Amino acid sequence: MHGRRLGFTLVELLVVIAIIAILAAILFPVMAKARQKAHQTQCMSNLRQIGMAMRMYAGDSDSMLPLVRSYVATPLYLGSWIHSLQPYATNDQVFICPAASRTSTSWRNNDDLMRSYGYPPAAGSFVDGIPPIYSLVSFHGTARYDGLGGYGGGPMGMYRRPAPSKRLITVERAAETVLVSDHVMYDWGLGSGAVYYPAIRHMPSSGAGDYPHGQVDTSFVDGHAKAMQHEAYWEVRDISSMVHGQVRVYWHHWPWD
Repeated sequence: MHGRRLGFTLVELLVVIAIIAILAAILFPVMAKARQKAHQTQCMSNLRQIGMAMRMYAGDSDSMLPLVRSYVATPLYLGSWIHSLQPYATNDQVFICPAASRTSTSWRNNDDLMRSYGYPPAAGSFVDGIPPIYSLVSFHGTARYDGLGGYGGGPMGMYRRPAPSKRLITVERAAETVLVSDHVMYDWGLGSGAVYYPAIRHMPSSGAGDYPHGQVDTSFVDGHAKAMQHEAYWEVRDISSMVHGQVRVYWHHWPWD
């Protein structure tokens, strides 16, 4: 009589490991995509709540939308449109995209709270229209962002004079005009003079070309929110870069040279 065999043979163990590896290879991408979708769903909910807070603010302010920046402040939060909306928001977490790389709400210690969503400033704060306003607040794809937020501070960056916010009731194409979107920084470059760009945080893909691909979550003036493909925000062109050679890039907002 043979004794009872204990344990696995090496071949059996290798087969089990191979099966586990195959299952992991199948499941991990599915789980990662599900996680990305969950982040996008939460982000979209945030943007709808921010849009509602904007409209409530306007309702209490003779239809005026909040200023993008009311004054020079340290920390940045205190002079921002985000701070202005605080009485109308459920909590600070509404202003954080779960897909962002920096998600702290501790505005006294860092500026993470300012790095999820952007609200375009009004054109009137540029001196003599230089640099051209359309390089910052215009639409180069199909997304329409016309610069709705005012500026109330002193000279800073490219901004040389105060400019009022638009009135909510004067926005003619409310269902097409961007109110707030995923963004690199809260003010579209108002403070530093840099031209920041909407951030592609959702459903990223490699795609063709040399530029990031994916979706930008966007809230519109009429209250609805939707995911916009990256092409909606940027015109894509072939250019000759001194650093990267011949590349396809976002012509107006491109994070390269």
